[in-house]
Amino acid sequence: MNSKNDVADLGFQVIAFKLDFATTDTKPTVTLVADSSVAASGINAAILRRAMRWVAGYASAPYVTSSPSGLLQTVQVDVPEFRRIGLPYLRPLAGNQATATVLPGPDPNLHVSLYDGPIVPPGEPLTIQAVRRSAISGSTGVVLLWLAYGINPLPPGEAFNIEYTSNTDAGVTPLTWAPLTLTWTSSLPSGRYAIVGMEHSALNALAARLVLPEGPRAGVLAQDKLWERTHRIFYEGELGVYGYFDSPAMPNIEALATTGSTDHRGYLRIIRIGDVGCPCH
Repeated sequence: MNSKNDVADLGFQVIAFKLDFATTDTKPTVTLVADSSVAASGINAAILRRAMRWVAGYASAPYVTSSPSGLLQTVQVDVPEFRRIGLPYLRPLAGNQATATVLPGPDPNLHVSLYDGPIVPPGEPLTIQAVRRSAISGSTGVVLLWLAYGINPLPPGEAFNIEYTSNTDAGVTPLTWAPLTLTWTSSLPSGRYAIVGMEHSALNALAARLVLPEGPRAGVLAQDKLWERTHRIFYEGELGVYGYFDSPAMPNIEALATTGSTDHRGYLRIIRIGDVGCPCH
């Protein structure tokens, strides 16, 4: 993939599902979080335009009354094609006992299957099957899936971290992808840049992802506190290139939060790969 127009042939995307448990239910009502970057089938399923591999996943439901009773017991990714073998389980599951929420804690549990995860065909409904341990109270869980056209290898060059901030409240409507108004703390020289890593922190934030002129919406698990470490795949380049942009135009970012979420701060790890508009990848 050597031209600028082929950028969408590789890369990955983050999508989200909400799990609503009624007081007496161990199985939830599943809702695909509204997403302009993927098609939907009803309220609970995504439809991909092209085949993508399931490469990572995060699933969590809150502790209820400070006990593990409300935690998820099983989560399966449901695609008709997968049934030829059996619906795959997302493992390991997450549960934040410290905050009794669905938020990722430090070093969060993450399902990782970068090169051997099952492939979701285009046009088939993708949804979630979930069961929690017991039904003692109503609660809301979340599942995040990372889907990839292919892992785009990191380009050669020097990597730099650049910082952004935002005071946008991403949780005005809980569990929706909310665009952030960004302030960049430094300006970049004109050029084309590859994004090869990302961190994001904000109160009550679950995830953040890039919105770029081209390519899928790659992103990461968020952290409640800036000094907490997220999963290593977001630091160590295992997901490959997240996307490309031409400075002075900078990327846009949207965040997913459970409730009021301001004071966003994050970092993009970037490599300059050439002049603006170059077919450098």
